[in-house]
Amino acid sequence: MASVAAEASDDDGWQDYVVGSSGEPEPIVNIRVTGPGGSHTDGALVDSGAEVTAFPEKWMPFLGINKTDCVPQYLDTADGDGKLWVCEKVMLDLTVVGVTFPVEAAFSGTSVALLGRDDLFARFRITFEHWDKRMRLEPYDGSSPSLS
Repeated sequence: MASVAAEASDDDGWQDYVVGSSGEPEPIVNIRVTGPGGSHTDGALVDSGAEVTAFPEKWMPFLGINKTDCVPQYLDTADGDGKLWVCEKVMLDLTVVGVTFPVEAAFSGTSVALLGRDDLFARFRITFEHWDKRMRLEPYDGSSPSLS
């Protein structure tokens, strides 16, 4: 997984896809997630198929999350049945392209963070130009922070 996403490719905020764990270009954006015991910065997949945002279980210690404080939730995924560990009493601060907002502390067995519709897509207008392997995230409040 790429830990740093590409810089904006032009003044309009377009960002090139990043080669991900698949070896192919993917819509990956830099994030910073902060929990009760620490922060973690990495790349995350902008996932239109994910309802919620989920972070890799291996990030729990970095954020000060104990798995025993979470409850399992079972869900359907593209790969079949899946399990999400949800820490119902913990909110995390997620920063994407300079915008910080709260998200539920949810973790899965994925190797990459998945940014879902209920969180990311509710706050940003997201445009994919898949043929050109690039995307643009624009906050709905009209601001346009630089991609860094």
